[in-house]
Amino acid sequence: MINFFGKTNIDFVDFRRKGFMLSLALLIVGIISVIVQGGLNYGLDFTGGSFVEVHFDENIDIGTMRSVISEIGLGDAVIQRVSEVNYNYIIRTQLTGHEGKSIGTVLNRVLSEKFPGKGVRIEREEMVGPVISRALQAKAIWVVLLGMFIILIYVSVRFTYRFGTASVIALFHDVLITVGVLSIVRAEFSSATIAALLTIIGYSINDSIVLSDRVKDNLKGERGRKSFAEIVNSGVNQNLARTVNTSLTTFFVLLALYFLGGRMIKDFTLTLLIGVVIGTYSSIVIVAGLVVDWERRSPIYSHRAKR
Repeated sequence: MINFFGKTNIDFVDFRRKGFMLSLALLIVGIISVIVQGGLNYGLDFTGGSFVEVHFDENIDIGTMRSVISEIGLGDAVIQRVSEVNYNYIIRTQLTGHEGKSIGTVLNRVLSEKFPGKGVRIEREEMVGPVISRALQAKAIWVVLLGMFIILIYVSVRFTYRFGTASVIALFHDVLITVGVLSIVRAEFSSATIAALLTIIGYSINDSIVLSDRVKDNLKGERGRKSFAEIVNSGVNQNLARTVNTSLTTFFVLLALYFLGGRMIKDFTLTLLIGVVIGTYSSIVIVAGLVVDWERRSPIYSHRAKR
C-alpha cells in the first residue's frame, strides 16, 4: 500500500480549538442555508406526490411548459431541466392523480396536444402517498438516532464512556454538517440520502474505534511518562497514514461513481463524498479534541493532561 504519510508528529490536539470553531462555523452556515431556503430539498419519498420525467426531441421553454400544465391545475409543479440528458425535463407535483388518472398519463396527453411533433414521451413516473412519506420521515429519524445510541453503548463498553460520548458527538457533527452542505448545493434529500448518512455513520465510527483502540494500547505503556494529551496525539499520528489511505481510496471510488455512475445515484454519491471528508476530519480532530478537553477538566487517569 502507498503511504502518503511516513512517521508524523503533527500536533492535532493543539489544533482542536480551531477545529471546534471551524465545525461550529460549518454548522451555522448549514443551519442558515436550511432556514433561508425554507427547508431541505426533499425528494418524493418525503413529500409525497408524483415525479414525472418527460422527454422531447428538442429544447422546450420551461415557462411555456408551465403555462400549459397550469391549465390542468398543476401551476405549483416544480419543473427542472435534466442536465445529463438532452431534452429531458422533470416535473414534480404534490398531487398523485388528476381526474382519476395518473399525473404521467395526463401530462403525456396534454403535452402531446400542445407540443405536436416534439416527440413527447414519458421516461419515468413515480408516485408516493402522503401517509407513506410522513411515516418515512419519522422512521428515518428514529433509524439514525437508534444507530447512534447503539454505537454509544458499544464504544462505552469496549473502551470508555468518554470515547463513546465523543464518538457519538462526532457522528452528530458529521451528519449535521453533511446535511448542511446538501442544503447549500440543493441536492435532493431522499431515502437514498438516509442510506448514505447511515453509511457515513458506520464509516466514521470505524475511524473513531481504531483511534480509541490505539490510545487504549498507548495508555498501558506510556501512562506516567507522557500527558494524556500527548498520548492521544501520538495515537492520532500513528493512525494517520491508515486513516488517510483508507479515506483517499474510498474518495476516489466515490468520485468516479459521481461522474460516471449516472444521475440516479448522483445525490447518494455526493452525500457519501461529503461524509467521507467530514468523517475523516472529525475522527482526527473532533474525537481526540473532545476527549482531551474532557480529561483536562475532569482527570480520571493517573496523570493530568498538561494542555
